[in-house]
Amino acid sequence: MKKSKTNIPIIIILTILYFATWYVQSQVTGIEDEGVVEMQQSAVEIQESLEGVGDNVSSIKGTLSGATKSVEDVKANIADVQEKLQSLADNSDFPKPLTSLIMEPIGQLDGIANSLEGVSGPVNGANSALEGVSGPVDGAKKKLNSIIGPLNSLKHVDRKGRVGMIAQAFSTETIFLVLLGGFPGFIVAVSLNFIYALYSLFFVIIHLGRTSAIPGVVMQFLSIFTNTIIFYFLNKNKKMHAELNESYEQAIENNRIIQEKDEVLSYLAYYDRLTQMPNRHLFMENLEERSNNAEEYTIIYADIDNFRHINDTFGHGVGDELLVKFAQRIEGVCGEEIFSARIGGDEYGFILPAGYTQNDVVQFIAKLQGVFGESIEVKGEHFSLTASFGAATFPGDARSSEDLFRCAETAMFAAKTNGKNQLCFYMRNQY
Repeated sequence: MKKSKTNIPIIIILTILYFATWYVQSQVTGIEDEGVVEMQQSAVEIQESLEGVGDNVSSIKGTLSGATKSVEDVKANIADVQEKLQSLADNSDFPKPLTSLIMEPIGQLDGIANSLEGVSGPVNGANSALEGVSGPVDGAKKKLNSIIGPLNSLKHVDRKGRVGMIAQAFSTETIFLVLLGGFPGFIVAVSLNFIYALYSLFFVIIHLGRTSAIPGVVMQFLSIFTNTIIFYFLNKNKKMHAELNESYEQAIENNRIIQEKDEVLSYLAYYDRLTQMPNRHLFMENLEERSNNAEEYTIIYADIDNFRHINDTFGHGVGDELLVKFAQRIEGVCGEEIFSARIGGDEYGFILPAGYTQNDVVQFIAKLQGVFGESIEVKGEHFSLTASFGAATFPGDARSSEDLFRCAETAMFAAKTNGKNQLCFYMRNQY
């Protein structure tokens, strides 16, 4: 299984694109809604006006409180004067004619005191009325404070869907990181999502107080979950693909082995394993093909004389080596024109094409006698052998390949019977 190469440039490009999207997102979320800003400014102005009203009420209340205190002080002074005047009037030593004069101011002071009582009542009523005003003013200020807070959050609410599009861009970029970057891309995508989520949570939400960023944090964690699922199935798919490739390669290898075995079996079916010469089966097919084509040809059946004695005396290993050397020599004698094959243990067959006369056949046999008769050294022993040959011609001697083969074999046996180491042509009347 071959490991896929990580596409580092793509990971770098997508990471840069992610941070660029992050920058655009920070710019978009910094844009304030003009309508909300105007409402917030109006609320602040109203709050400031209420603050002024509260201050004025407090100032008036302070003035009224001072006036009330002043009235009380005057009343106390009047009472003190009245008490002193009454004490003089009650004194027996005080001249009687003056007593009437003292009593008159006392009465006048009572009128003043009663007038001050009339003033104190309205002042206290006004003070109470101002207390009733202070409560609603404070309540209105608290309500305005409760409105200004949400308006501050609404300033950054995306009414045109820009933040949503940017969130889709974040998600798309991290998905491409996973799809194109493999395991390193997956790690980068998860890291970017996690860093952005922490930034949004601690800086935007906690520090800046923008609760509108909470869905973005949730989306980042959902993106991490989505990327993990994509990477899992992508990796699983890659493993399945690798297994299929491995199975396919194994099937190809098995098919190659089968083809090689078929070629070997096919070769063994038509060629001799020891000498690598065509075998009897291929020799007979060649005869059959020529006979079907009505070609004129001559076959020679050769059998090495007394070869069994060599196997029995020197062993089959020596005999096999001799057969291999004979095959090499035969190939040199026959060339491409004459087809030769090993048709038995120590037997060979030859097919001579049309145009070979008996004299040509005799000359070819002389060459074959040289093949077997020339001394060969095997394991320190020198061997010089002879062979018996039988020849038959198609269609003169037979009408089928099998009959022709039997005719050549019969002629070879006649050569053995007549003393070996010679050639006999098949003659129908003699056999």
